[in-house]
Amino acid sequence: MDHDIPMSGAAGASGAEVARMSFELALIPSLTMLVGGLYPIVASRPPGKRLTYALQHLAAGILLCAVSQELMPTLSAAKSHTELAALIIGFTTGVVVMVSLEHLLGDHDEGEDQEGEGAAEDTPLLPS
Repeated sequence: MDHDIPMSGAAGASGAEVARMSFELALIPSLTMLVGGLYPIVASRPPGKRLTYALQHLAAGILLCAVSQELMPTLSAAKSHTELAALIIGFTTGVVVMVSLEHLLGDHDEGEDQEGEGAAEDTPLLPS
């Protein structure tokens, strides 16, 4: 039974090899979610601001990478300069709006610190 659908990156690989590669790739997000889910249980305090900001920047970078990978086939398939310009302008505008939001809205944590006097940091995630 011959299929016309090419399997990129797995040409000539058997079904068992493809299944093993899929399992190995699925382990990465699975283990990450497991560690992230267990952290509140074993940690004695919530993560600090620096770690929280670092993880948020990592997630934003991964999201930006996924969006750009999704746009690459569309960019290479653009038949005219107008289509290409529209894709580039739209993507750039989205990035500029995302980056500008913090400057336009300000730091959202400022009001919480004044009202609650840091109450969120003193509250444990799980009762002792």
